[in-house]
Amino acid sequence: MFCPNCGEELKDPNQKFCHYCGNELSATTRAPQLRTERSQETPTVSSQSAPQYTEAQFIVQKPVKPAGIGPNSKKCLALAIVSIGLAVASWIVGFNTFLFSIIIHRGDPPLIRIIIGVIVAISLNIVGLVFGIISRVNKAKARQLESPNTVEKLGGAFGIVGICINAVLMGVGFILLMIILI
Repeated sequence: MFCPNCGEELKDPNQKFCHYCGNELSATTRAPQLRTERSQETPTVSSQSAPQYTEAQFIVQKPVKPAGIGPNSKKCLALAIVSIGLAVASWIVGFNTFLFSIIIHRGDPPLIRIIIGVIVAISLNIVGLVFGIISRVNKAKARQLESPNTVEKLGGAFGIVGICINAVLMGVGFILLMIILI
């Protein structure tokens, strides 16, 4: 007799737990199985004795992952795209703040406008970083609960790109903020 969870051979047929994995064995059921034996009295004639019933153990299988694109894969991709979109928005806000301040106010740009623009850009990067991390968490869930698919892989790759871009832009924003304030 073998454990239905890990496949390890059981030493005692009446034991309640597997000694290897700790799986509870009392939930296993037994059902009759048809077994036939050949008679050994007449080797030339292939006569069979009456069928005998023996006990067979049902093995509980792990659930099969559903095929196709699941909800975690879709969330992974959507959150990764939002993360990259927030990085682009942050870049636009930061770049336009500096460009607008330099072009309109050539010699003396208003410092408060630049500081607010950089803080808004950094805030967008922080939110984008969080969305990228949540995208990666959903990729891990998709890998566990769903069959492998292109959407999950693409979302995972875009999630990494979103995390990297947002982290770099956030670092640049902090450096610019420190330069402005010093």
